[in-house]
Amino acid sequence: MEKVENLITALNNTSTIKELEEINKKVEKDLELKKLLEEYSTTKNEELKKRIIENKTFQEYKEKETEVNLLIMDINQRLKKIKKKEDCSL
Repeated sequence: MEKVENLITALNNTSTIKELEEINKKVEKDLELKKLLEEYSTTKNEELKKRIIENKTFQEYKEKETEVNLLIMDINQRLKKIKKKEDCSL
């Protein structure tokens, strides 16, 4: 459990996670984007979707989200390597 807590702490201190948290705050403050997202969730209007995708804050969020997903994939690969090493030593 301690190793998991250390991993969480390390992840929370990465620039990628900190930047994502900042962008989340920007999304919350972007009233226009929030309105577009709410409308889209009920209507699924393609014009709204286009406007959301063109929104600068949304683009920043998606870029950072992609970085976080890549970080997660990297962590998973490393954990698989560690597990393989442990399995081999048994």
